[in-house]
Amino acid sequence: MFSLLRSSRRRWLLRTLDRCPSPLEFETLVDRLAAHEAGVGPSSVDRDDRAAVYASTHQTHLPTLEEAGVLEYDRAERTVSITDRGKWLARYTARAPGIGRQWDRLVLALAVSWFAAFVVIGALGTISISDPRIAMACVGTFLLVSLGYLRDASRHARAIPHEWCG
Repeated sequence: MFSLLRSSRRRWLLRTLDRCPSPLEFETLVDRLAAHEAGVGPSSVDRDDRAAVYASTHQTHLPTLEEAGVLEYDRAERTVSITDRGKWLARYTARAPGIGRQWDRLVLALAVSWFAAFVVIGALGTISISDPRIAMACVGTFLLVSLGYLRDASRHARAIPHEWCG
C-alpha cells in the first residue's frame, strides 16, 4: 500500500476521484492534474507539461492504481472511477499533503521549547512547575497550533474544486 501511495500524482488522483460523484473522462482528469501541478487553471497548462502528465498517468499511475483495485478505467468510454477500496484509501491519505512537514516541525520545536522551559523553571525554582499558568500556557500553545493545522488541512482538502468533477 505504501508503494502505491508514494507518488503524489496517485494520491491526487485518488482524492480527486473520491470527491467526484461520477466517473471522470481521462482527458479531463489529465487536464486537472496538470493544472494542479502547474498551479494554473486547466486552460493555462503548457502543452509539454500536459503531455508529460498524460504519459505518466496513462502508462504508469493508472495501470498501477487499477491493478491495486482502487480505481477502474473504462477503456471504451475513456473514463476513470474510484472503487470502494479506493474511497477508503483516499480517506486514509486525507492528511493534507505538503503541509504536514512544516506543522510537524513546529510541533517538535514547541515540544523541545516547553521541555527546555520546564528544565529552566525547575532549575531556577522561580515558579513551581505545578503552577496552573504553566499548564494553561503549554496546552494553549498546542491548541493554537492544532487549530492552525486544521485550518490549513481543511483549506487543502477544498483545493479540488467541485466544478472539476465534470
